[in-house]
Amino acid sequence: MSNQAINTIASAMSSAISAVRNTLREQVTSLVTSCENEFGGDYMPDKIAKAISERVALDQGWQGKTSTVRKSEVRAILGAYPFLVEGIAAFEKQTGNVGWHSMVKLARQLPLHNSTKAAVLACISKSGSGNTMPADKQFGRALGMLKNITTRSAKLMAFRRDLAKLCTKHGISY
Repeated sequence: MSNQAINTIASAMSSAISAVRNTLREQVTSLVTSCENEFGGDYMPDKIAKAISERVALDQGWQGKTSTVRKSEVRAILGAYPFLVEGIAAFEKQTGNVGWHSMVKLARQLPLHNSTKAAVLACISKSGSGNTMPADKQFGRALGMLKNITTRSAKLMAFRRDLAKLCTKHGISY
């Protein structure tokens, strides 16, 4: 596979990732079209999917653990591209919308099931009915997060104040 083909597919994938929610389907259709033009509907070899995911990570500026997770998502989507447009349409019909994370979950389920409908149902059943954490624990977590925000804000303000004093002391303008 040529570098140009890898770049074309990686660019289409980057566009899909950067797209807003209501244009996701169009962006994915563009990605699938790029893949179909190169592979004719056959599965993409893992080596090529890995090269594309590396290029997308570069394009998106992903680094560290985020890069690892996002590249895995990219490879999952590339691996399911022959069924992705149909799967997204079915998922959207069932749930009313589809976002990036739903699409990734669907892409991971499509190769595991014999039909698009079965994959969509597996995604929906795995979604659960929301947070099952008891209300008192949810409230406690929310208070903890609020405390962290306040603490971090206080530390940031103190750091800025101390930095300003230091700059003034040494005659540095900031």
